[in-house]
Amino acid sequence: MARPRTFDPDKVLDIALDVFWRKVFHGTSLDDITDESGLGKPSLYAAFGDKASLYLKVLDRYHSWLIKEAQRILSHGPSAREAVEAWLVSFVPRASGTKGKRGCLSLNTATDATLDQAELRNRVAEVWMLDLAGSRWLDLVQTSS
Repeated sequence: MARPRTFDPDKVLDIALDVFWRKVFHGTSLDDITDESGLGKPSLYAAFGDKASLYLKVLDRYHSWLIKEAQRILSHGPSAREAVEAWLVSFVPRASGTKGKRGCLSLNTATDATLDQAELRNRVAEVWMLDLAGSRWLDLVQTSS
């Protein structure tokens, strides 16, 4: 019988997100994540799989936050133009300049050699090419106007 988990998976994903964000996919080892999370490798593997699987979960978590934040902001604009402006004013400083010196995790993934991983490439494309330019994002803007 498997032992019950003694850690919070969401907390470990947040730690892994931070490590991957600082060191990018290829610059991060599972040792980096176990060192910062205090979790042993067997537990990390059992909960999240290999490094690529963990990164996919981290990327999905980041994209989910990004989309929820955009939905929240875009749904409150008095017009589509003002809603998009509010989203950009909120997002751009988080992904650039002094405050956002780590950049956007998703765009960092797109520019890292990580894209040799087909699944990672597909996740980034799904959010940025299909969602931002596609109907889900346009629907959000249209419903806010």
